[in-house]
Amino acid sequence: RLVAAEYGDSAGNSSKKYWDELVEKYEADHPDVRVQVSVYSWNDVDRKVKEMVAAGKAPDMAQIGSYAEYAARNQLYETGQLLSIPVQADFLPQLSDAGKVRRVAYGMPFAASTRVLFYN
Repeated sequence: RLVAAEYGDSAGNSSKKYWDELVEKYEADHPDVRVQVSVYSWNDVDRKVKEMVAAGKAPDMAQIGSYAEYAARNQLYETGQLLSIPVQADFLPQLSDAGKVRRVAYGMPFAASTRVLFYN
């Protein structure tokens, strides 16, 4: 089970479309695995995951904005338990460092955006 954040602003560019296509390809390559994806707006995704955890139904993966409280309660896997060193080494340090709590990596970079500063 994966909980993902909505990046789109219409049905045509919804994150659900992206995840549906990715899951279809993944399940075709791994016929014994079924992936369930729930997509929520950025306004709701942290709350939804918190409710799932409180109900004892935590997702296997979550694309959320805040995870430090889960790390502090030892409710997350460390990145090193899930990914090989070569895979971790491919992450940009500036992005992977943002996924650390007390120098231990829990969050994995998924996407990054850069805001542009305009001046006159």
